[in-house]
Amino acid sequence: MEVQEDASSLLLSAYKTGNCSDITIINGDKKYQVHKHILCTTIPYFAKMFSSGLSESTSRVIKQDHPPNVFDLIIEWAYCSKIKITKENAVDLFHLADYMNIPKLTTVCLNFFE
Repeated sequence: MEVQEDASSLLLSAYKTGNCSDITIINGDKKYQVHKHILCTTIPYFAKMFSSGLSESTSRVIKQDHPPNVFDLIIEWAYCSKIKITKENAVDLFHLADYMNIPKLTTVCLNFFE
């Protein structure tokens, strides 16, 4: 008998519950209990930040200032590789994905405009 569970749903559950999170990101009024390893693996911006040797690399609380609606999407995407692009969020999502150096997501956003 083989049992298989969808890894992305397990990772998303870990994010939603904050289970074993090791850092907190504060973006605007919202706090995100996240996992440094997941963010470093999926978002180059965070990989560079956490390996830079600057204060963010050792801090347990990181402050960000991005549009909340698309920051939510990017963080969830980091955990489950799914994202819903709409005409309402595509421009902001493109800019944040570009800022965070996520080429695949910037390309998907550009293709959305075609």
